[in-house]
Amino acid sequence: MSSLQSFFALIPLQQPDLRISVNTQLVLSAVACLAAVGVIFWAYRPKSGSALPLPPSPPTWKLQGHVLPHRKPFLTIAGWIDEYGPLITIRSTFERIVIIGRYKAAVEIMENQGRLLADRPRMIAAGEMFTGGMSIAFLPFGDRFRRMRRALHSHLQPKAAEDYQPLLMSHVKNIVIGVLDNPQNIQQHVITYAATTIMKVAYGKNTPTYATDPKVVEVRRSAKMVTEILRPGAYLVNSIPWLKYLPWYGRDLKLAFERIKKLHTGQLEWVKEQMSPSVTLEKGAYRMRAPRSTRPGSSLSQSLMSAKQPPSHSPNRKLAILITILAFASITCFFFAYHLFTTRFAAYAQPHPHRADALPKANPPAPDSNTKYLSYLPHSGLHNQRIALENALVLAKALNRTLLVPFLRLGRPIRYVSFEKLRRFLVLGSKTGLEHCPLVPVGIPAPDECSGYGEWTSIPWDHLVNLQAIGETFGVKMIQWDGSPAAEYMKKFHINIFEADTLTLQDSGPYDFRFLDTLDDVSPVRDKYIYSIYIPALAQAPEKLVQIGTLFGSSRLRLRQRVSKSVRRDVRSGMAFTNPHLSPVADTINEALGAVYIGAHLRIGDGQFEQRSTDNARTIWWKLVHLVCGLDIEETLALEQQLSPFDEDLDPPLIQPDVPSLRVPHPPLPPLPHTFKPKIRCRAPLHTSAPLQRLNAPLYIATDSPNPAADTLFSIYLQTFPCIFFLSDFTSRLTPLDALINPYDQVPLKGFLIPVLDAMVLARARKVVVTDGSTFGAFVKDVLWRRHWGFEIVQRG
Repeated sequence: MSSLQSFFALIPLQQPDLRISVNTQLVLSAVACLAAVGVIFWAYRPKSGSALPLPPSPPTWKLQGHVLPHRKPFLTIAGWIDEYGPLITIRSTFERIVIIGRYKAAVEIMENQGRLLADRPRMIAAGEMFTGGMSIAFLPFGDRFRRMRRALHSHLQPKAAEDYQPLLMSHVKNIVIGVLDNPQNIQQHVITYAATTIMKVAYGKNTPTYATDPKVVEVRRSAKMVTEILRPGAYLVNSIPWLKYLPWYGRDLKLAFERIKKLHTGQLEWVKEQMSPSVTLEKGAYRMRAPRSTRPGSSLSQSLMSAKQPPSHSPNRKLAILITILAFASITCFFFAYHLFTTRFAAYAQPHPHRADALPKANPPAPDSNTKYLSYLPHSGLHNQRIALENALVLAKALNRTLLVPFLRLGRPIRYVSFEKLRRFLVLGSKTGLEHCPLVPVGIPAPDECSGYGEWTSIPWDHLVNLQAIGETFGVKMIQWDGSPAAEYMKKFHINIFEADTLTLQDSGPYDFRFLDTLDDVSPVRDKYIYSIYIPALAQAPEKLVQIGTLFGSSRLRLRQRVSKSVRRDVRSGMAFTNPHLSPVADTINEALGAVYIGAHLRIGDGQFEQRSTDNARTIWWKLVHLVCGLDIEETLALEQQLSPFDEDLDPPLIQPDVPSLRVPHPPLPPLPHTFKPKIRCRAPLHTSAPLQRLNAPLYIATDSPNPAADTLFSIYLQTFPCIFFLSDFTSRLTPLDALINPYDQVPLKGFLIPVLDAMVLARARKVVVTDGSTFGAFVKDVLWRRHWGFEIVQRG
């Protein structure tokens, strides 16, 4: 043996260089795992006993099969039917589904192959998870199906329906009257008719059931959800049945089942309370009785409760081994794929530091078990979020609680929804887990999960306002957080806030709660707020966290005490924008306009402002010409008739006095000079006639119009003011903003900060007019403009 070892020791062995990169090894490993899973699945896949070919199938190479769109999937199927014939086959993951797309083919199959259509395929998502096996629409043929069909047949067969004609006729008369009174809401009338009829037949309810009834809304919501559940490929559990046993899978289906069960159980309980030997209509024209039965236990409720479940057989040993192998291989492949997914762009881009779960703090308190907190849910645009923050700061001061300040969301806004929906969206809609999206190189298609990644961003409030100074001035401690799942985790385990120690003011509408600082005060009789919360009583709450939903609304806080009003005034004053990158840009634009100019804000882009855009544009023009530039009413009206494209005679618009501003007078500013010297060229020649020379003043307009120079609403402005300017006229001065990148998600900030810069430039004008009802305009006029000129701000609400 020793000689043999010596012989091999003398042979020069040179191992080839077979080094493979780490990513290549992972790719090969993942491919091997997937191949093993494929072989196992192919070996154990269900096999049909018939060798007949299936109907033609549209080609697809996707692993999940034929993917149908979420909206109007029937149009896609109709296109396939037109192309491939009345019968087609589609694949949904591991299932093959035959679709009959023509009436003639369906009738022929039902007549010739009716025996094969007596049963229906197992629909786990819809039939077992969504309805709990209690809906006849999804039940397989069997004892329970026969019992339920017998119970329904006795009341809903054509002969029984004849007894309902008086009921239907009375409800039809009501719907005709409703349509005549309010023809715009015909769909609501039809829903009310159907709901009233169904509730009467099913539960004997005599009073009308309107379309806005919560029960009707829930049923329609469930019906809409059914269409999504039945879409092929919507739920993987239809192909892999054991997924339904996973606690975290299909939670939306399970929650929906609980809601439906609660709804129907509530109706049955109501029937028990109202039940008598028979349920009779008021005029005795219709009577509903239980179906006759010669044997006990044949009623619908007893049949449902006593229906025998199929015997549970012990799982096939071979199937259990297959599932175990597939689960192990799938988990292994998942970890390999996840690593490849998160590192696939590493060779192209160098990642930047990203603090998705950071909690930057304004003046954070040290962790203390005695500290109490206040939190709220933000929504809507920038200024609506600002108003909510102002209210939260005033409340935090009054309640002596530390305020959890959510990040400011810029870009695509979150509209208001009820408390639970809004909280769920804020947590699940964060960018946690999408850190790879900004690393995708230009020219490479972005992954699906990165769609819309750059349409919004979120930044701490102290990027725009000096929260540090506000907190120190009023003694309000704050913790800023981004609302991500990681931040929620830190809120629970870093500062020890749990559900059991939380007082939640859960709103279902935007005007549920108003807060009053005086115990003997009450809201006005016709106030839009439903409930009044007294701040002194809320301050006594022992819970560690007071969680509020929306705090938007200038009149959300009804303050009567002088101290409370003073705090709100100083908080609003402290919300003036102080961004170090925007202020120099605003100063350069101010210099380009000659430092003396007038300003206007015209919002026309969305909602009510779009509907009233013509009237608002005319009102703003009149304020500029008549109130700011000083032309009298006759001169202004003559100028408007000269420049207006309409031939009709117009009366001066009704300009309401701004009462809140009049309550806070300020010293007069110096009058506008007779000549102006802007450093940027005017659009048109200056007016030479004496009455119109005052219109030569440079005019800066802040607007949400994408192209105001080409917008017909601004035509009269362009003809009236030769030196009219928009922010788009200063593109060269905006270049310093190109380098601003949000460190939290690597999204460029320039586009999101344009409205803020617009407000800062407008606030530097000598005189300002704004669109009525706009939170943007009110903030500029009441706070930014007055702060710039050293005046006391205006409080509204």
